[in-house]
Amino acid sequence: MAERRWLFPTVATGLLAALAWWGLAEREPATLPDEAAVEEPRAAYYARDFELLVTNAAGAPDYRIRAPQGAYFDEADRWRFTEPRWQVYGDEGVAWHGRAEQGQSWQDGTRASLTGDVRLRRPGADGGSVLRTEHLDLEPARRYAETDRPVTITGPNYRVQGVGARAWLEEERMQLLSQVEGRHDPAP
Repeated sequence: MAERRWLFPTVATGLLAALAWWGLAEREPATLPDEAAVEEPRAAYYARDFELLVTNAAGAPDYRIRAPQGAYFDEADRWRFTEPRWQVYGDEGVAWHGRAEQGQSWQDGTRASLTGDVRLRRPGADGGSVLRTEHLDLEPARRYAETDRPVTITGPNYRVQGVGARAWLEEERMQLLSQVEGRHDPAP
């Protein structure tokens, strides 16, 4: 009689386990949409090996962008560039030079977003300085740039690292926002 009391719970547990296995085996695994399957907006225009020069009201160069490939998207009113190179000119004629793996700029030209090994360099007699990061937002007309990502700034006798930065290009001034540490070697 004691054997019969355990027989029903054992058989019921076995049946429930088999039902659960069958129910899970019959279902398709839940999948997220593949990034490649998400449809990219269609470009209205394409350009190869192009250069865009923007001048100020007096006709002097304000900034210049060069890229091996670019595409314009009507819906977003923006350009997307591959390997953009740019120059932002100051009032004194010395330009800041930049490069990135990818970039985008909105049609009105007031801002650009640059990603992938971004470098912003100011040449100088002493070698100048270079700001490196993975993402940079640039406002060429205001001569202003910022990022919230890790940053390294190097010069002829210094190296400073931090997280987040603001750069006022016309003033040749940069501000690191947090976790700042650096090294400065005395001039020889």
